[in-house]
Amino acid sequence: MKVIFFIAIIAAVALCNTDVQFEESELALESQVIFANSSLQPYVDFLKGYFVSDSNAPLYKQCDSKWGGNYISSKTICQVGCLMSSVSMGLSAHGKTIGGGAINPGTLNSWLKSNGGYQGNLLIWGAANKFGVSYQGQFKDVSNYANSQKSFITILNVHNGGHWVLATGYSNGVYTVNDPGYQTTSYRASEVVLGGVYKL
Repeated sequence: MKVIFFIAIIAAVALCNTDVQFEESELALESQVIFANSSLQPYVDFLKGYFVSDSNAPLYKQCDSKWGGNYISSKTICQVGCLMSSVSMGLSAHGKTIGGGAINPGTLNSWLKSNGGYQGNLLIWGAANKFGVSYQGQFKDVSNYANSQKSFITILNVHNGGHWVLATGYSNGVYTVNDPGYQTTSYRASEVVLGGVYKL
């Protein structure tokens, strides 16, 4: 029975990896595979031990019911919050806080809305500088930054430019990631359009 569950989970992850998000604003709640509070969670945790990098970054999903329905401007975090969710994972991994509390997509979104961190539904990259990081810009090859996690937070643009994820490592042409929108745990370098970098 455990073998069947194991195979079913691998098949579900493989199916999720074939979805292509062409436009960030079109990520629907029903496209998410969320295992929180599920009887499958022990199997997912088991798989993470094999397929997810050993990063300090928490894995936040943009469509998590705790914040997915919160609005950025005219769209919700679930719809267009992949970049902000990725930034929140990177900041949290380095112990950054808001008012002494943990940074997650919900708390960061509220802070950004109150502190001019958005232009419409778009994140202003430099707004995160107030957390003791320095936005360096966007680059085509960010592999060196992704391997220097103690010095940099690297956010990758994937799915033909329509989605953002947090890089957690790089090896042999493959980035390991925390993906806020899909169950994907890695992207080939050829799938990365560019990367945004914060220096710690």
